[in-house]
Amino acid sequence: MTGALAVWLAVLASVRGRLGLAFVALLVLVAVRRSLVISAAITLAAVSALLAATPLLPLAAGPYRANLTMASDIVDGRYGPWAFAETGQGLVLLDLSERGPAQASDLVSVVGVSNGLPGLARGQPYRSTIRVSALDVVGVSPSPTVRLGQGLRDRVMDRLEPLDDSRALLAGFLIGETSGLDDIDVMAMRRA
Repeated sequence: MTGALAVWLAVLASVRGRLGLAFVALLVLVAVRRSLVISAAITLAAVSALLAATPLLPLAAGPYRANLTMASDIVDGRYGPWAFAETGQGLVLLDLSERGPAQASDLVSVVGVSNGLPGLARGQPYRSTIRVSALDVVGVSPSPTVRLGQGLRDRVMDRLEPLDDSRALLAGFLIGETSGLDDIDVMAMRRA
C-alpha cells in the first residue's frame, strides 16, 4: 500500500512539476503524523521522479550530421517511415524518405536537417525531428543478446515472405513487424 501510494505521488510530482511537489510536500507533512516510514517513502519517490523527469534540451535547428544509435526499428508511419535514434542527450525522431537496413541498436551515420522542435511520438518525448537525406549503418550492436534477437527477427521475416494479409498479421503478433498491415489492422492490434 505504501509503495503504491509513493509511486502514484511520484508520478503526480513529475507530471505537475512544482504544483505536484507542493502537493506531495503537504501529504508528507500529514503522513509524518502517522508514520515516518510512509513519509520517507513518499519523499524519496517524489524526489526521484522529479530528478528523472528532467526536460529534454531541444536540438538546434539547421543542418545535422552525426553518428547515432538506433533506439527503435524503422516503422511505417502515416507520413512515411520513421525511427527513434539516441544522441547521448536524448532521443531524436528520424524522418526518412524510405525504409533502410538499419535496426534497433545499430550505429548509424545520419545526414539531414533538424527542425529544432521537440515533440512526442507514441508517448516518447524527443528532442527534434531530423529530415534525413542519408542514413548509413556503420556498426552493429556489440550486445550478443541484441544480435541474437535481430537474427531471430530476420529469420522469421525470411520465412514469412511474401507478406500477404495472414502472414503480415502473424509477423505483427510474433515480432511487432507491422509494415505489411493496413492502418486499421495496426490500430486493432494495439487496442487488443
